[in-house]
Amino acid sequence: MTQQLTDQQLDEIEARAGHLYEYEQQPEEADVLAGTDVPALAAEVRRLRARVSEMENDVALLHALEAAGVDNWEGYDDALARL
Repeated sequence: MTQQLTDQQLDEIEARAGHLYEYEQQPEEADVLAGTDVPALAAEVRRLRARVSEMENDVALLHALEAAGVDNWEGYDDALARL
């Protein structure tokens, strides 16, 4: 598994992509890459990281509830059936 990019690394990638037109022989493609594609990818990475964080919190809550014996609570089986 590759190491997760930091927010700083994502920012640096976006900045480098902004200068891509200086090196690219096809400026229209470079404009799309630097102006649309890379920012969209960085935004998607950040959105997914936020979602993963939410899900990790949900999993931690579930583990805490299970450790407290939630499986013995009334309605537990009904809740599982709704999944």
